Amino acid sequence: MITFVLWCILFVLCWPLALLALVLYPIVWLILLPFRIVGIAVAEQRPILVNDVHDDARYRGLVAGVTAMLAVPLRHKNRVIGALNLLSDRAGAFTPADEDILAQFAVHIAQAIANARLFEQEREHTATLETLTEIAREVAAILDLDELLSRIAILTRRVVDYRTFGIFLVNDATNQLEPKVALQYGERMKLLTIDVGNTEAVGSATPD
Repeated sequence: MITFVLWCILFVLCWPLALLALVLYPIVWLILLPFRIVGIAVAEQRPILVNDVHDDARYRGLVAGVTAMLAVPLRHKNRVIGALNLLSDRAGAFTPADEDILAQFAVHIAQAIANARLFEQEREHTATLETLTEIAREVAAILDLDELLSRIAILTRRVVDYRTFGIFLVNDATNQLEPKVALQYGERMKLLTIDVGNTEAVGSATPD
C-alpha cells in the first residue's frame, strides 16, 4: 500500500519516471529473488533449508542449475555479521542434519571472522601508534618554531588525510587564535584570525 502511494506521488510529480519505475520494478524484483532466501535467513536469524527451489516462491532459478539451497546466518554476540549459502543441483541434497551441522559450524566461522576483524583493527591501531611515536620523536628534535609548524603540517597527513590544514596559536595579548601555517591541496594559504570564544572569524581566507 505504501509503495503504491509513493508511486502515485511520483506519477504526479514526474509521470515519465513513474512509468519507468513501473516497468523496472518487476525486473529488479526478479533479479533479487535468488538472494531473498539468504536475506530472509539473515533478517530472521535462522537457517533456511529449501530442498527444491522450484517449489519455493522466494526463488526464481536465475542461478543456473540450482535445485537445493541451504542458507545459515553467521551470528556473533546476538548480531548477524553474514551468511553461509550452499547450493546444489540435486533435489533433496541437504538434510535437517546438514542444517544442524552447518549451524554449529557457522558459530565457529562467525567467531573466527570476528577475531580476524578485531586483529585487523588492533594491527591498524598499533601501526597508527607506531607512526605517532615516530612523529613525536621527529618533532621533538626540531627547535625552530616555523620549521616545526611546517613539518607538523606534512607529518599530520601520515596519520589523517586532509584537504586543508591549519595550525592556530593563541595570542594572549589579543585573546585571538592566529593562523601560523595553512595548507590547501599542498599549497600555502592564509586563514582567518579567530577571536577566542567567538564563532566569527576576523578577516578572510585567501591564497598565500
